[in-house]
Amino acid sequence: MEKTHLHISENGIVHNIPYCKIRRLQAKRSYCLIYLDEWEVDFLLVPKDMKEVVEGELNNAERFVKIHRSHTINLEKVKHYHKSKRKVELSNGELLPVSDGQRTLFIEAFKQF
Repeated sequence: MEKTHLHISENGIVHNIPYCKIRRLQAKRSYCLIYLDEWEVDFLLVPKDMKEVVEGELNNAERFVKIHRSHTINLEKVKHYHKSKRKVELSNGELLPVSDGQRTLFIEAFKQF
């Protein structure tokens, strides 16, 4: 059975967040910011690094792709990819950089999604 929710603890509360509500994840040293759409808060700050969240909690969730060492996005939330600027525009208008090392992986995942 495919996993569809992120179960993550923040400030002593375990959140059950549908993947479709997660816009992106951002690394902040040994913490991870999880930005949300249509949720009671705009983001959660969890005491895990992004790699731990992505590889542990979001493992095998094909909708999430790393685009930069500090950014992982939900492909459902991509509005545009600006090739010349090497930036992804998300559904809320945010522009995020796509690193050279992740560009090919992102483009392939974006095409297949």
